[in-house]
Amino acid sequence: MRLSHVGVVALVALFMSWGMVACGPGGTTDEAANQETVGADASTEVAPEISNKDEAQSKEEGPESTCATGQTDCSGTCVDTQTDSNNCGACGTACPSGQSCNAGQCECPSGQSDCSGTCVDTQTDNSHCGACGTVCPSGQSCKAGKCECPNGQTDCSGTCVDTQTDNSHCGACGTACASGQSCKAGKCECPSGQTDCSGACVDAQTDSKHCGACGTVCPAGTTCKAGKCECPTGQTLCGGKCVDAQTDASHCGACGTACTSSQDCKAGACVCKAGLTLCSGACVNTQTDGTHCGACGTACKSNEVCSSGTCLIGSCPSGQTKCGNSCVDANTDNNHCGACGTKCVTGQSCKAGKCECPTGQTLCNGTCLDTNTDVNNCGVCGTKCVTGQSCSSGTCKCPSGQTLCNGTCVDTNTDVNHCGACGTKCSTGQSCGSGTCKCPSGQTLCSGACVNTQTDNNHCGACGTKCPSVQSCSTGQCKCPSGQTLCGGACVNTQTDPNHCGACNKACGGGISCASGACQTPSCNSNPSFQTDIAPIFTNNCSGCHVGGSRGGFSINSNDIHGSIVNKTSGCNSKLYVKPGDVAGSYLVNKLEGVGHCGGTMPPGGKLPASTIQKFKDWICNGAKKN
Repeated sequence: MRLSHVGVVALVALFMSWGMVACGPGGTTDEAANQETVGADASTEVAPEISNKDEAQSKEEGPESTCATGQTDCSGTCVDTQTDSNNCGACGTACPSGQSCNAGQCECPSGQSDCSGTCVDTQTDNSHCGACGTVCPSGQSCKAGKCECPNGQTDCSGTCVDTQTDNSHCGACGTACASGQSCKAGKCECPSGQTDCSGACVDAQTDSKHCGACGTVCPAGTTCKAGKCECPTGQTLCGGKCVDAQTDASHCGACGTACTSSQDCKAGACVCKAGLTLCSGACVNTQTDGTHCGACGTACKSNEVCSSGTCLIGSCPSGQTKCGNSCVDANTDNNHCGACGTKCVTGQSCKAGKCECPTGQTLCNGTCLDTNTDVNNCGVCGTKCVTGQSCSSGTCKCPSGQTLCNGTCVDTNTDVNHCGACGTKCSTGQSCGSGTCKCPSGQTLCSGACVNTQTDNNHCGACGTKCPSVQSCSTGQCKCPSGQTLCGGACVNTQTDPNHCGACNKACGGGISCASGACQTPSCNSNPSFQTDIAPIFTNNCSGCHVGGSRGGFSINSNDIHGSIVNKTSGCNSKLYVKPGDVAGSYLVNKLEGVGHCGGTMPPGGKLPASTIQKFKDWICNGAKKN
């Protein structure tokens, strides 16, 4: 198809206008010469040539945007990057499922938080309870942002237990019941019919070491029956020793009822020995007694003696001695033993003119006793056994299984003051088991005290590991309160703290608040022009170092300042120099304000005026357009 003359002229005029735009006042004269060569009768080849030239120039300049104000061309589609979920803040930035785009930032619905790309309700989510990543232990559920055990249970070292019935946590966490005990209504109790004695359940009705009450030890030879120490059938417990009250002269008929030296105990009653007669309460030999000569009450005269039961005037027969008006055998007479008036004490008898105790007994403080068994005179007179000991073979001994410690018989297997050996005292809270001091189940001995290293702030996880004052110990780890994170020695809420927004040391910058772990873009105060307001900031303050240079690895193309900074990655934590719509996420804002950046504040000659920085922030807030 051939062009008309008018069409050719129009195309030439259009071409000339393009040439003037491309070259401006400083263009060459080649274009004018080219215009002159075009005649009125130019061939139809001109149109394709002009078209190709136009296309080349169009490629150099790039397509001119036709999107409405406030929208951005993303892959040929005009979108509002402030609200578009597929292009949120910048083209291609898609919000995760469940989030929506608000003011150029992906946000979860109200009441939910972004946890690793998923919107969750930290008030009820068991995997993110109170804060992202806070997982509730098994058995617990998240309520109002706190991990809680079911109603009626308590969290003990990360496990939900019923402290009313749990033997390891009875009444409170870490309070363990002793062996044999069970937890009832929050108290450690022994089985019905048993008593708790030093941490051991015993039957005080039958236990010889705790007979009737804890610590009441039955003497040797006795057994515990119905809560009382009893001797074998036919014997009675007297003075810590089992005796036959029917025959024992020291306990005749009852404990403490002693027969005289002239008496024997028979059928529980003191009776005169063979050859003696009871007269006026005393056993006498009526064959020789001058007061009862021949019969009770028959007294010889002062010049008579009693011999063979008859009062006679004269001397006593051979082998007898006159004592008063009685003829006595001083070798056998208990009242005149060895000499007139020498009376043997209770329990003794006169043999060969000497008062002697029965075989196997010793005279101690005027009483005949068996030093092999007597607890007050054990082995020798005056050696007294301590409470709880018995005398066996002349030696004070504690009951089987007990040891003498500081004058008291104790069981070193269970005694907390003498555990394993005398004087070995268990620390507070410990019990003694099998001769070893032990803390309750679930506790550890730290600095002389039993502690639960799962919950103790001074010994968290191990002895001596002290939690900072802002933290508490939970499941053996120092933790900040629910919903907070330890950053630089302080517990902070990374969901709201502008200096630690979303993570430690992630600062939002001056005046920018933090919500749901994200720095909030402030409302735009104005809508500056890039060409007239923003570009001059760089040409006036950054020339030499960055504009036309590359100091610090940051280079700005003077012919394309916008393309050098928008959506370009910096060398500091891979933040974008300028992130359209996201003031907090734009690294150049950090550099200009001197907050949360690497290296020094820009420019090095001094901080820019606040009004200039605000203009830069407003431009980013409005989408960082090339306007």
